[in-house]
Amino acid sequence: MTAQQLIQSGRRYVYWLDLSVKPVDGKHRVSLVFENETGHFPTGTAEMQEPWYWSDEICKSKNKELEYSEQEVLDIVCSSMFPKG
Repeated sequence: MTAQQLIQSGRRYVYWLDLSVKPVDGKHRVSLVFENETGHFPTGTAEMQEPWYWSDEICKSKNKELEYSEQEVLDIVCSSMFPKG
């Protein structure tokens, strides 16, 4: 499924930054991570248009706007690494 299809299906997702990758102008490329969906969807693909680069603070703020606690964000990210299946 594409990120757009997963969003439309109502699947929970969070914004995620891979802080181990070298930042561009002090910011990191944003990915969408979906609950129980293996991997992540980096911005800047044909589907997502231009890549987004955010600071860690912006990413955390955007996840709060989605009404997720820090623990819920981690749970969703972990579920993408070990999806139920």
